[in-house]
Amino acid sequence: LVVSDLRLHLFASTTSPARAGGRGGTAGGAGAPVGAAFVPATGSIVAALGSSVWVWDVRNGGLQRILRDVVSSDICSLAVDARGRKMFVGCQSGEVQVVNFLNGSAVRGNAAHAKDVSAMQLVDADGCLVTGSWDRRIMVHCELPVASTATGLITNYELVPVRSVVHAHRKDITCVAVSRELGLLASGAADGAVMVWDFSTCHFEGSCAGHASEVTDLAFVPGARPALISAEGNGRVMVWAVRPHVERYAHPLAAFEPGLLPVAPPRLHVGRRPAGDRGDGPPGSD
Repeated sequence: LVVSDLRLHLFASTTSPARAGGRGGTAGGAGAPVGAAFVPATGSIVAALGSSVWVWDVRNGGLQRILRDVVSSDICSLAVDARGRKMFVGCQSGEVQVVNFLNGSAVRGNAAHAKDVSAMQLVDADGCLVTGSWDRRIMVHCELPVASTATGLITNYELVPVRSVVHAHRKDITCVAVSRELGLLASGAADGAVMVWDFSTCHFEGSCAGHASEVTDLAFVPGARPALISAEGNGRVMVWAVRPHVERYAHPLAAFEPGLLPVAPPRLHVGRRPAGDRGDGPPGSD
């Protein structure tokens, strides 16, 4: 994880000790941390270990607090809102929970997925949360107001799935990315597949074929530039043209091996749906 102010700070994850003292344990869980991210509003680094969340000070790496056992099963993914007040966690049980980032108390949630919620991205400007799961579904959730039946006044909010893609991939979904400027949503899977969807409708846009192993991360190039960056488990990185580029999804614009040396991009097939097909998954999905 790389964070910068006037200086550049680099943090690396290490395997934590085995659990001790309950489900969250002294170390919050065994293994490497999950979903490590920088929270600019609070100057913190946050990561999940088991069912607990650890928060560190980005200036010196010192531990600020541990939010123990914020959910009932292990956390697989997380995101924090721009104000540093709410934290969204995806669980091994398939639940998506909204948690108070300051004290770890549960606020609201749902059980929309059937398996591990392995990926998520928060779209703060729209108040939406995008999740991907090992059940091979992509979901877009929104926090919607709940009005009192007696007074008609808004008394609470609930996290509700508003649209989804069923059978989005043939294998487990590992990562998602959203570009609000381009109106696109991308998803990667354990078999190396990268799919691109319209964010507003969840209709299939195209596929980017070229990775040989699990896709570990996706990111759209900022500034409404029509490009998507994908990375796989062996360290290979590819850059793809996306909508509205003319040659979108056809082949990578560039490919980089683990040593960051560019290689000639292979000519790859264009994975696109026939005109008028408005199905909810890629061609040949089960």
